[in-house]
Amino acid sequence: MVKSDLHSKRRFVQIHTDYTCNCNCRFCLTADVKARKYLSTFEIIKRLDNLNIDEDTYITLTGGEPSIRPDIIKLINYISEKRGNPRLLSNGRRFAYYDFALKMLKAGLREIAITIYGHNAKLHDWLTQVPGSFNQTMQGVENLIDLTEKHDFPLHIELKTLVCKPTTPHLPKIINLLCKRFPNPEVSIGIYGLAIRGNALENMKEIGIRLSDTKKYIKDAIDLAVSFERDIVLVDIPLCILGDLKYLPYYRKRQGGELQTTENRKSQKFNSAHEQAKSSRCKFCKINKMCSGVWTYYAKVYGTDELVPFLKNP
Repeated sequence: MVKSDLHSKRRFVQIHTDYTCNCNCRFCLTADVKARKYLSTFEIIKRLDNLNIDEDTYITLTGGEPSIRPDIIKLINYISEKRGNPRLLSNGRRFAYYDFALKMLKAGLREIAITIYGHNAKLHDWLTQVPGSFNQTMQGVENLIDLTEKHDFPLHIELKTLVCKPTTPHLPKIINLLCKRFPNPEVSIGIYGLAIRGNALENMKEIGIRLSDTKKYIKDAIDLAVSFERDIVLVDIPLCILGDLKYLPYYRKRQGGELQTTENRKSQKFNSAHEQAKSSRCKFCKINKMCSGVWTYYAKVYGTDELVPFLKNP
């Protein structure tokens, strides 16, 4: 998605529209809140009106899976008409339907982050627990790229993958697949750390992994993307895990902003300090201010001993 800019006036708002989804991922972090309130079209529009949207406002709709909402095209169009920038966090499956993808782009969708969890259908579908989801997601990405190139829609696509026990040994293969199948340099790639909540807590034996055990595979994956001259970022995995500051250009601190959930009507901060954990030694690290640390849930399970600071010069 859009990179952080210290001098930018950009304002980021994230709206959890509901928690329904057409997948049941083994690591879904919202699995424990799926029974919560579903925001109606009226409620979402009311919240949008209260945000005083302008051209510097980036509205991310997430869930659950927001693309399966019957009103999603209307919501994207509404944000666009308010001069805002509509964004979507999605598994991409519904974009396998060409007409739907076209309508979303015509409505004004400007950015989308799509998750791809495997280098093949076997791994991806096992993690989503939906047979055929890999092929649908890949087709969805292809449709978006095709439409963007044909009609010159100003869409930015980020393809995200997740670091967990089943994906870790295959990270270079996943990146290789994304680089080769989607060679468009405008399509960026993200490697994200696992938030241990929801289904991930229930499936820790299958899903959980210490970050120190991912080091080699993440470095190989980043190196591979760089060899393809692709834009790649590392999020929610402290750079000290890799032990090499040469990867600093690819590290991105977790993006913050305002959060609208299905429960609250007033904005609160998301990705704030209470969601991250650091070692007591992190204050001595030369890139401490640039680092998000680890997810609080990760620290509860694995501790913070792995976080070894890049010491400041004496």
